Amino acid sequence: MQIISYISILLEVVVVFFSLKIAIVKKQTYGWALAVTFIIYIFYDLARVQNWSTYALYLVDGFLAASISAVVATYLLYKKEK
Repeated sequence: MQIISYISILLEVVVVFFSLKIAIVKKQTYGWALAVTFIIYIFYDLARVQNWSTYALYLVDGFLAASISAVVATYLLYKKEK
């Protein structure tokens, strides 16, 4: 089961890579928001899989920050499509 978690983390790293390319090369702000979202997801997943002794409050706050960043990214994408 742990291998699936690591595969998921690897896929999140790929999403961060492409999000940064969108942000830097294509100069799209939503790329930064997506990158932040998935960097937080990577940290959250690694902390869970590796049983890091991080405070649960930090993980919850981080997950909230990732959710806010995802909302910003989707709003920017929506706004761009108009």
